[in-house]
Amino acid sequence: MTNVWFEFAPMLLASKSSSYKESVTKKCTSLVNFLFRNSALKTNPLNEDGLIKEDLVILREDLSKAGQHLFTSGAIYKWLEYADKSGKTDNFKRLEKALADYCEDE
Repeated sequence: MTNVWFEFAPMLLASKSSSYKESVTKKCTSLVNFLFRNSALKTNPLNEDGLIKEDLVILREDLSKAGQHLFTSGAIYKWLEYADKSGKTDNFKRLEKALADYCEDE
C-alpha cells in the first residue's frame, strides 16, 4: 500500500494547457487550504504567495485522523468532482459535513 495520498505535480503534468493548469492549481489550492485550516492537514501546503506548493506530496502521516477520513470516505474525491463540474472551489459544504459526521462518530 502506498503512503502517498495526494501529489500535486503529476496533476499539473496531465495537460500542457495553461487553462487546465490554472484550473487545477485553483482547485487544489482551495482544497489543501481547507484541509490545513480545519486541522486535517498538519503542515502548511501553501507557498508565500498563498498558492499550493508545486512539489506538495501529502503522506498518511501528514494527515490527522479526520483528514485520513476525508480521503478514505471518498469525500475529497466527491468534492473534486463537484468543483470540476460547477467551477465552485469555495463551497466546502460537502467536506464540512463529512468532517462533522466524522467528529460525531468519534
